Amino acid sequence: MVDETPDTLRLLRYPNQENVMQTLLKALVFDYLTYGNAYVVCIRNPDGSTQKLVHVKANGVTVRRNEKGELRYTASSKMFIGERTSVRSEGPEQETRSISNEDMIHIKDFSVYGGAVGTSIVDYAREVFGLTIAAQETAARTFNNGGALQGYWKTTNAKAGKKTTENVQADLQNIIGGVSNSGKISVINDMDYVPTSMSPQALQLIEARNQMTLEIARLFRVPLHKLGMSETDKAANIEQQEISYINDTLKAITNNIESCFNRKILLERDIGIKRFKFDFESMTCPDLQTRSLAYTTLVDHGLMTPGFAANKLGIPVPEDEEYADSYRVPLNMGTIGANEDIPLSLQTPEPEKKVRKRTQKKEA
Repeated sequence: MVDETPDTLRLLRYPNQENVMQTLLKALVFDYLTYGNAYVVCIRNPDGSTQKLVHVKANGVTVRRNEKGELRYTASSKMFIGERTSVRSEGPEQETRSISNEDMIHIKDFSVYGGAVGTSIVDYAREVFGLTIAAQETAARTFNNGGALQGYWKTTNAKAGKKTTENVQADLQNIIGGVSNSGKISVINDMDYVPTSMSPQALQLIEARNQMTLEIARLFRVPLHKLGMSETDKAANIEQQEISYINDTLKAITNNIESCFNRKILLERDIGIKRFKFDFESMTCPDLQTRSLAYTTLVDHGLMTPGFAANKLGIPVPEDEEYADSYRVPLNMGTIGANEDIPLSLQTPEPEKKVRKRTQKKEA
């Protein structure tokens, strides 16, 4: 927000009596990515300004259109108790309320044909998530069985009875059963082991899990360096990767949140004075030497005052207020093609002396 009034700062820091803004935004982003919809109800003051922001779970909201084509929301939350919402006839002790479109901040993902609700990534790419869950369960069961897939022991003694078979099975379970006994060597006379499935290497469990991770990361536009899967990254290009991550991934979400918040929280009189905007400066902040060189260039070219540069760098501001708030103007530069000649030095040029032309006398 540009405005720094106490009410605005309080709303930004503490949107309600239980949450801080960071917690509220995390819940919104989770619902947005998981369900394709995120909902926040505006509890307003009598003058129409926003007093509180109440997050409602996406699976606890229903959306419909009335006979006039207006969107109406039905939301349930215990934080509604004691509050007045859109419909004044609803008692303050009710948990389920009818919320008008003006009081509901609805952040929705991709919507087909301008529908009332958005479609989540999990819905239109459910096969990818299903394969990932199957690969995870397969790997978990494989390693839970001691790192070896199932098989059976075949006896070469045709006269072995049921009692002998049960004893051999119990011995095998004690010797090689479970993760703690993984790797132990077992020697059993008159028995042959017959595998019934492929080894973990043949199943390519590790490659399959990595591939599913890449597919999900591609759906959510998460770069590999954020997952620790890129081994070729160098420290020199980390800053550029962070900038790309902000522009390609985060801003696709935050721009939607900013637009919805600015439209529903701000009143007509606040437009042009206040705004809700995410600040990514700390994520792309370079080292001190790089920032110092950049601010020095801006100060030397008259685009920034020394006091403002010192404040941005986090160092003491010069005590001389006139110097700290003054703009420096370069004196050794001029405009190409200017109508008048501009002296490029501090000395005033001397005026040129006029030279009289001598005329020859005419001969008689």
